[in-house]
Amino acid sequence: MSFAEVEAALGVPGTRVDLGEKILYKYKDMTVEFHDGKVTDVR
Repeated sequence: MSFAEVEAALGVPGTRVDLGEKILYKYKDMTVEFHDGKVTDVR
């Protein structure tokens, strides 16, 4: 999924963390990790 698809499904994240090679979208109960603009992990 892309950033737009995640935001459409879950809404805007509470926090967006840019770590260079990866970006984390932090929601109340989960974190979505992106690499190269695509979801690679959800925890």
